[in-house]
Amino acid sequence: KCLDEGDYDTAFRLLMRLAGTDGIPAAQERIGLMYENGLGVAKSPDTALNWYQMSAMQGDPAGQIALARLYQEGTRSPARAFELYHEALSIAPGYPPALLGLGTMMQDLGSLDVAERYFRRGAGYGSVAKRAGYAATRIFVARNDKGKWGVNFAELTGNAAGAVIANAYYRDERSASDNVQ
Repeated sequence: KCLDEGDYDTAFRLLMRLAGTDGIPAAQERIGLMYENGLGVAKSPDTALNWYQMSAMQGDPAGQIALARLYQEGTRSPARAFELYHEALSIAPGYPPALLGLGTMMQDLGSLDVAERYFRRGAGYGSVAKRAGYAATRIFVARNDKGKWGVNFAELTGNAAGAVIANAYYRDERSASDNVQ
């Protein structure tokens, strides 16, 4: 509750007690989240990775998903991410975050038919608004050559160039407002 309310100092202190002393995997995953995002602690992907690994080694599906996501992003190891998503599914069959993670991986690899199956099975995860928002942002956000998320300049400049060409070609028939319809 402290973490959700932004009381990061209290959250960190309580989670450290649960994660360190009691070895509770859910607390370890939450500490990893804090380090990954710099919530009340210095941002450290490597420290987050260590906490996620501790959680995942105890069979916590949320820890495995968080760890898989870190492996999937950047240049770490997409193959290991794939294994972790499947491990999470073996512990919690039908676990939506694992299905959506696998769907994203398949989509990035160009296996759209396989990605669709994973997305359909994991579709119950999140509200309709969150899923629609995610889908809408894929136009503006994409992975770059290093696997990091960034602005999809190719899509945006391609659309802008198409609008300019259409306006130049149909000069008398189009106005700038026609481009946004």
